[in-house]
Order: sequence, then C-alpha cells, then structure tokens
Amino acid sequence: QASNAFHNETYFPSQKEPGLDYGFNFSIGDFVPLKNEQALGWVFSLTYDAGTRHFGGGVSGRYGQGSTDIESPQFVDLDQLFTPDLDQLSYRNAYEANPDVPGGEPAFGVTSTTQFVNWGAYAQLAYRFTANHEATLRYYSNQSADDRVKHGVGESTRSDAGRLFEIYDLLYTQRSISSLQLSGKSVFPEWGELQVEWRLAHGSSVQEQPDYRTISYFWDFNSQEYASAAGTGNNRFFRDLDEKSDEGAVDFSLPVEIAGKSGRLKFGGVYTQGDRTYEEKRYRWSQQARPYEIIANYPNPVGVLDITDNQVTFGNTISNITGTLTDYLADQTLWGLYAMVDLELGERWRTIFGLRAEHTSMSTRAPEGSAGF
Repeated sequence: QASNAFHNETYFPSQKEPGLDYGFNFSIGDFVPLKNEQALGWVFSLTYDAGTRHFGGGVSGRYGQGSTDIESPQFVDLDQLFTPDLDQLSYRNAYEANPDVPGGEPAFGVTSTTQFVNWGAYAQLAYRFTANHEATLRYYSNQSADDRVKHGVGESTRSDAGRLFEIYDLLYTQRSISSLQLSGKSVFPEWGELQVEWRLAHGSSVQEQPDYRTISYFWDFNSQEYASAAGTGNNRFFRDLDEKSDEGAVDFSLPVEIAGKSGRLKFGGVYTQGDRTYEEKRYRWSQQARPYEIIANYPNPVGVLDITDNQVTFGNTISNITGTLTDYLADQTLWGLYAMVDLELGERWRTIFGLRAEHTSMSTRAPEGSAGF
C-alpha cells in the first residue's frame, strides 16, 4: 500500500537526444496623454528560455574517511585522487585489472545533465493624476524548472578495499517568485517643495522538490557482484519551501539651506514582515533488522529473510527516516528609521551626514503538534 502511493518513477535515468536550446523575448508598451495634465503609461514583457546543460569528468567528492592532515596516518592527497599511477588506490588497480565492469566502463568522476525551463512576466501600469502626483502598480513573476540527472563513480582511498562505488541522483526542482508593488510620488509646493515617495509591496517565493531520488551501490571485484552501499540504499526526498513577505516604506525629502549652502533634508522609515514554511519527508528502502517481538504483529510473516533469537529481517521495506525533525516555521520582522542631510559645499564638494536606527526580530520553531527540535 505504501509503495503504491509513490509515483511510478525509476531510480535509473533513460537516455535520449537533447533538443535545441531556444527562447524568446517580447515586450510592448505605450504612453497616453490625457486631459488636465493627466497621463497613463503601461508596459508588458514576457521571456522564455529552455535548453540543456551538461558536463562530464567533474569532481564533487569521494568515498572514504581520510584526513587532509599530512601528519595523520589517514592522510589522503586529494589532488592525486584521480591520478592513474597511484598504487595505493586499490579501486583504481581493481578497475584496470577488471575493465569489463557489468553495465559498461564508467569513467571516474561526475557526469551531470540538466534540462531547464525559465519564463518570466513583467507588467507595469502608471498613472499621473497631476503634474505633482503619480502612482505606479508593478507585477513581476518568474518560474523555473530544472530536471537534473547526476551520475558519479569513485573509489575509496582506505575503506572498503576492492569496491567501486556508483551513485545516481535524479532531482527535479521547481522555483517560482512573484512580487506585487504599489508605489507613489508626490510633490507639495505649498509645503516648501516637500517630496514624498511611498511603496507597499507583497512578495512570495516557492521551491518544490517533489521526488528527489538517490541510489548508491558498489561493484565488489572480490565477490563479483553488485551490492547496496551500506548506510545509504535507495532514498526518496519530498521537500517544499514557501516564503511570503510584506513591506511598507515612506521617504520624505525637503530642500533646505544651512549657512548659505543648499541641500536636502531626508527622513523616512521602512517596515518588513516575512514568514517561511519548510517541510521535508524522506523514505528509504532497506532490509533493516527488527526486534524479534515484531514478528508477533505478523501472523503470516511473508517476506521474512532471516530469523535469529533476537531479531527478524524482512525483505525490502519502506521506512520514513526523517529522523531529527527537519520541518520548521520561521518569521522575521524588521523596521528602520533614518534622517540625513545632503549638503552641497561647492561645485566640487558635498557632505552627507545622518542617523539610522534598525531593529530585526527573527524566530524559528517546529510546527504545531511537533515534539520540537
């Protein structure tokens, strides 16, 4: 029942020829004068981009428990890991002595291929009420998706001698960002040419990894067979990250004259509030031994591979191994105030001085009903 709830996706990628990279950009806009100094302006743009990225022969890590301390007996020279003439690398020697590894002759290192799609849209509508007052509404949205397959082959420098490790990562990531902002600008001649600029904004971002699959195994040259890498096995991750933020700000600017020098007095403030929700689930297929008492829950223990006096081992089973809680909720609040003077001392000199106060509050907690971190 549990396995049927998963998407019927394989842990191994299929091969196919990539298509051509392609994309386009489109934009349109206009400015329309109206009566009594009023005006309307608007713009809209759309972008799209799709293609494939690939690299081979990369290095992203290695299997082993070595040390970078040259004085340590477990010292491993990382720069020499893929050098073909090192006798101490048992996997290198085993691979050269047994080139016909089942499934082909994988090259040492990492190969990665990613198919990507990106698209974005931008829209802006501006209205001028009078020569001194205007407002603008802006909307922005961007969405991207990466479908990545990564294949790594490596050897241990000191552990599990005689084994060539191989790992597949199949990761699909979808991201989206959107923003809606209303802003305005006004000038008040009756108040000494006071200028006021303000904005209200809402933003959100989402990242989804709906089925991140990893499989790790090794080829044992001694026993001439494949085996699942201990402590890893087959894993499936499901991750979701959701963020939202709201912001309000206002800025004032007033022409001033100090000691015969002209300048501007500026002051204002900003308030921002945001929250984040992160959820993750991880599952593994394993043949983990269970306490012997568990067999009492299985009147007809189908799938039992081994029974001892203390424990029972079933066939491949699915377990949620999230372990320590990874889900969390977080929020942040920020406010700031400032005041400054921008003073022209001459044609080539100016001075700026002022004060700023800012306060930030952040908190992170486990979801309601959870036992905590």
